[in-house]
Amino acid sequence: MAGEMEVSLASLTYSRPRNLFELFVRAPHQRTDSTTWRPRLPVDEAARGYNGCVLSVRVGLGYVRILPWWEVGEIRRAVMGDWSQAETASQFSE
Repeated sequence: MAGEMEVSLASLTYSRPRNLFELFVRAPHQRTDSTTWRPRLPVDEAARGYNGCVLSVRVGLGYVRILPWWEVGEIRRAVMGDWSQAETASQFSE
């Protein structure tokens, strides 16, 4: 997660418009492609994280906001031991 990665950059240069048509429909005059090294994720940021977020590495390296476990009913019931709904459901299935 930490370390550096090579990132591609594109720089577009536009020429000054000579008439009204070129003012609204301008094509880039010149395009320059280059690469540079950027940090993936600073080590202290990976260690510290952000409140209410998890570090996502599957879709892309970054943080994704999640709900706390106590706001998700099924998880809260499992953790807190509230099995009254599960017992009621099992009585009807017999």
